[in-house]
Amino acid sequence: WAGLIKEALETRERQRNITGKMQIRVGEAWHWNAGYLEGDLRDSHLH
Repeated sequence: WAGLIKEALETRERQRNITGKMQIRVGEAWHWNAGYLEGDLRDSHLH
């Protein structure tokens, strides 16, 4: 029993880590896209 519980907890922890990494990546992509769009808007005002 203890082994099964430990394994379930480790699996959940691993999934949380994967989810956390994905959220960080999505966050980085969102920031990058926001900066890119901002740059585009700035450039279009200059031209």
